[in-house]
Amino acid sequence: MPFMISITTPSVTTREGFLFYYPIYEPVWLQNSYTLGGYFWIFFYAWLIQNNLNSDFGGTFYKFMNDCSMWAYVSHYMWIVLINHFIVRKYNLTFLSAGPLSLFGTMFLIPASYVLLMKVKDLISPPKSKKERVE
Repeated sequence: MPFMISITTPSVTTREGFLFYYPIYEPVWLQNSYTLGGYFWIFFYAWLIQNNLNSDFGGTFYKFMNDCSMWAYVSHYMWIVLINHFIVRKYNLTFLSAGPLSLFGTMFLIPASYVLLMKVKDLISPPKSKKERVE
């Protein structure tokens, strides 16, 4: 895999164009490498996702990860702001300690708050049994 990455992703520092310059690389071999590499990685990831991600791996875990990912999308910034406001700024932490605290604190608080949110939802509106869902 590292070999495929190295030949399909040109990483040179000479004779390259600017952001709005086309083609972005002046030598033809770099243009070909960049274009073919783009097609290769799009095809590779499409194939990988089609074969590996379109199935149910485990009912409970799969549902938790899918539902929790939407909650993470909606709530992650709130947790980052709360951690930084109430812990990082209050204790005047350096970046070296605040960065991991913010990252791992957010990664912990998202699923924990999702589980709590689902428990509250089940208290308010109990889940239906299989018989009730069919009818």
